[in-house]
Formats: sequence, C-alpha cells, structure tokens
Amino acid sequence: MKIIHISDIHLTIPGEEMGGLDPHMRFSQALKDVVTNHPDAARIVITGDLAH
Repeated sequence: MKIIHISDIHLTIPGEEMGGLDPHMRFSQALKDVVTNHPDAARIVITGDLAH
C-alpha cells in the first residue's frame, strides 16, 4: 500500500505569503504532483503544522 505523507503546509490567509512563498499555491502543486505521479496511492496523510 502506498501512502503519501505531506507535512507542515503552514497555510496562511489566502493571498498572504510566508517567507516570500504562497503556501496555498505550493500545497496545490504538491497535490497535483501526487495525482499525476502517484495515482496508485491509497492515502494522503497530512501532518505537522497545518496553519501558520
């Protein structure tokens, strides 16, 4: 069973950057990558700091 682990996404208020980066855009890119490259994954587990 393949499990994808994503950690510490640190979401902010939409449009607010953190460290010069947009965490919402980066999280979206990560999810798109999972869909594209790991369609056989059984689960996605998100842990750590979900909000900043």
